[in-house]
Amino acid sequence: MLKFICLWLDNPKRKFHNIKMRKILYLIFVWIGISVISSISYAENLGGPFSFGLGYPYVSLKYKALEVKAAAEEGVNVYGGRLYLNLKSKNEVKFFTGIEYDIVEFDTEDVKGNGTVFLPFIGGEYFVSNKLSLSLDFGPGYIKLKDSEYSNVSVDGWEWIFNLGIWIYF
Repeated sequence: MLKFICLWLDNPKRKFHNIKMRKILYLIFVWIGISVISSISYAENLGGPFSFGLGYPYVSLKYKALEVKAAAEEGVNVYGGRLYLNLKSKNEVKFFTGIEYDIVEFDTEDVKGNGTVFLPFIGGEYFVSNKLSLSLDFGPGYIKLKDSEYSNVSVDGWEWIFNLGIWIYF
C-alpha cells in the first residue's frame, strides 16, 4: 500500500513535486495508517454518546465519532464536519485523531468568495468530571480560497490549525 501511495504522489501529472508538500502528504498517510492500526477504545466510562462543544472560535455537536461544527466571525463563516478515531485512554485523558472538512464563505470590505479546508488532526481530551472535558487538537490544514468576482484570483496552502474547546456530555 505504501508503495502505491509513493508512486501516486510521484506521478508527474500530479502537482506534488514540491518536496515540502510531498513530505507533508507522506506524513499524513503514515499518521492515518498508524491511527487505524493502533488500539481503538471508546472510553465508555467517560462522557456519553452526545456532546456539545464550545471552542475557540467554534460551536459544535458531536455524536460518538461524528461532529458537526460552525464558526462565524466578522464577514467569515465556516461550516463543516469531523470524523474521529479514538485512541487509547489513560485515566481522565482520551487521545484521538481524525479528519475535518469545512466549507468557507467570506464577504469582507475588500473581497468576497468561498473555499474549503481539509484538516487531519491529533489531540486529546481531559475530563474534569464525567460530563465535562477540555479538548485540544492540532494539525496541518490545507486551505483553498477563491474570489467570487475574479475567477483567476485564488490562494491555497498548508497552515497549522489549533482548536481549543470545552465539551459538555449528555
